[in-house]
Amino acid sequence: MDQLQAMQVFVRVCESGSFTHASDVLGISRAAASNAIQQLEGQLQTRLLNRTTRHVQLTADGQTYFERCIRLLADFAETQVLFQQSDQKPHGKLRVDVPSRIARCVIVPALPNFFERYPDIELQLDVTDRQIDLFREGVDCVVRGGQSQDHNLISVNLGMLAQSNCASPSYIDHYGLPLAIEDLERHWMVSYASPLTGQVYDWEYQRNGILKTISLKSRLTVNNVEAYIASAIAGLGLIQIPSYDVAAEIKQGMLMPVLLDFPPDKLQLNILYPRWRQLSQPVKVFTAWMREQFALRMV
Repeated sequence: MDQLQAMQVFVRVCESGSFTHASDVLGISRAAASNAIQQLEGQLQTRLLNRTTRHVQLTADGQTYFERCIRLLADFAETQVLFQQSDQKPHGKLRVDVPSRIARCVIVPALPNFFERYPDIELQLDVTDRQIDLFREGVDCVVRGGQSQDHNLISVNLGMLAQSNCASPSYIDHYGLPLAIEDLERHWMVSYASPLTGQVYDWEYQRNGILKTISLKSRLTVNNVEAYIASAIAGLGLIQIPSYDVAAEIKQGMLMPVLLDFPPDKLQLNILYPRWRQLSQPVKVFTAWMREQFALRMV
């Protein structure tokens, strides 16, 4: 195994915390992965990992080497992409993890178009609303809203999603139609806890171009978008949600927009992939295709 391959094994072991997981993802034996680390430690004449029966942990030198490897492998991957044949037909397997509502409302209905363009790509679509470990689970890229704090991931902005304030007709009949922020004192909201971070969000609104938040009364908290929408339809409170998410419900009269002059902030949507991993053609074309799908939903 050459030094570059050994570095790739080292990075995978560090990211997954396991020789077994790293060897499974890389398609090599556990012994080969262990030998690659020993090879590096011999060349560098220092211990990179402390090993136990269950875990591996970076030493101080290992942490420094890991950070250097991330940068070197990212540079190598970028260089490889520069010289790929631009006319090569995208092919191969692609594993993507996306939130459930985006999968249902946006991606799956448009997949016939994707496969018509790229018939040689085999797509595995994982649908989750939770935090996942791309390295441990072998995922090529994920679609997520908001900013990522993981410096090992590259974030590609797909655009900004407009959001709406909504309530059901039954809720409005019972509590009245809010016309101003001051009216919210006598209203309820359905609280939403991020399945990724657990954070429960306050009510957002913009006034004179400035984003502000207030705390509203709430007796229900959910961490799933389907449950969030269902709660609003049931008349349990006001919600704030990407506009595309409730377009059908609004059209069918199950929900109605409220406080149009005080919208929440737009939500940034991103595709994330590992910093050091070569950006494959399937990931590139999927990213471009996703931008097209959301182009009409960014207003």
